[in-house]
Amino acid sequence: MPDGAFFSNDMSAAGFITGVQDLGMKVPDDVAVVGFNNDITSRIVKPNLTTINYPANELGTMATNHIIDHLQGVNNLYVTNQVVLKSDLIVRESSIRH
Repeated sequence: MPDGAFFSNDMSAAGFITGVQDLGMKVPDDVAVVGFNNDITSRIVKPNLTTINYPANELGTMATNHIIDHLQGVNNLYVTNQVVLKSDLIVRESSIRH
């Protein structure tokens, strides 16, 4: 059994927590769990889910502007741009070992 599991979204992480609890295991004592996107699920599931918070609106705005620029001939869609957005680790009960 792994020490921990990381999921690409909080809903999948919550499903995993429910599944391991149904098997009689304890989160985080038996397995720590971390999700991604800090949606409401992270605060409803028990134990509350450690998650990564990222600026989804900013990401969507940047992507939309890039596509609009391409459609208007301002840039080439096939040119790779590196974008770094700040994200935060929000530590909650699902990853804190007792």
